[in-house]
Amino acid sequence: MISTECLALLDMLPSGIVIIRKDFSILFWNRCLEEWTGIKKGEILEKNLLLEFPTLNQPTVATRLPQVFDGETPVYLSSKFHPHLIPALLPDGISRVQRGAVLPVRLGGDEVHAMLVIEDVTDLSHQITGFQNMRDIARRELAERKKAEEALQIANAKLSLFSVITLQDIRNQLTAARGYNYLLSHSLNDITEIQSTAGKIDRQLSLIEKYISLMLDFEQLGKEPPQWYYLRQVIKQAMVQVQFFQVTSGPEIEDLRIYCPPLLEHIFANFLENAKWHGKTTTQVRISFSTREDTGILTVGDDGVGIPAEDKERIFREGLGTKTKLTLYHTREVFAITGISIRETGVTGKGARFEIVIPKDGYRFMRALPVEKPQEPE
Repeated sequence: MISTECLALLDMLPSGIVIIRKDFSILFWNRCLEEWTGIKKGEILEKNLLLEFPTLNQPTVATRLPQVFDGETPVYLSSKFHPHLIPALLPDGISRVQRGAVLPVRLGGDEVHAMLVIEDVTDLSHQITGFQNMRDIARRELAERKKAEEALQIANAKLSLFSVITLQDIRNQLTAARGYNYLLSHSLNDITEIQSTAGKIDRQLSLIEKYISLMLDFEQLGKEPPQWYYLRQVIKQAMVQVQFFQVTSGPEIEDLRIYCPPLLEHIFANFLENAKWHGKTTTQVRISFSTREDTGILTVGDDGVGIPAEDKERIFREGLGTKTKLTLYHTREVFAITGISIRETGVTGKGARFEIVIPKDGYRFMRALPVEKPQEPE
């Protein structure tokens, strides 16, 4: 039972308190609620609480109130599901986050009333939200780290394979060079034959140089984890590297980033160099991006002679390209480290077209500083 003295004390509490009858008419409205809402006691007493505040007239609240009167059972209203029981603003204009409890009380008689006690938990709610955000960020970072570690393990396995293959290729070229050198020193007398053999030796040494350079590039796979590459910057660097500037791309490329192992710049340089040399009639390369179901599709196409149908898969087999040190075989293997796949879908006579299929967690759009378009040399 609550006495008049108790009501006076309730009027001084820092929580909002309203007492209602069984018909939901307001019997008591404390000073805290006056301050929160700007509604004075004289303006609100005897009015129907549910009609005055529709937020309380929801089934999840209104249907539970009779149990307070009939069974004298308290009802608890969490801030997660009922954050604004009696809407009230903070001085900065932000809505107060509230939680409440409805308790059975008697005021000087046998009649049961319901007392709604509302706490302002805005600060606590913001702290919880902050902690949840920090937790989510930490989880994402851990997931990224785990993904990078797994990719690094795959990269090291592929690096071992690449190293074995490349070392064997170097041995083969050295054997050939030694053979030509033997001919040069023991069997050849004609100056034309000597010059021809010397040229062959020079080509073998050039291949060895490419293989060594390739091994140095592959070292990055084992040392550096995959990272997010800003594609626009990668394309710019590849254009400068190959000195091929006839490249266009759609606006969808502008803020695109791709999660990929190192060597992405070399991979795109390889695309441009292949278009430049093998496309024969290539005048332009176009790069575009689209989404298909849960994947991103990055397309690199040219307007050259294209690739014959029988060669569309053969071009991805192991081997060293005639112009580039990083072949399509290496490209496919490097991409696979982060779950990216590649296929050739162009039409013979109309140009080559490579579709790079990126998993949904392997691409994102993030703003970056504008990239200046490289100038063609005069």
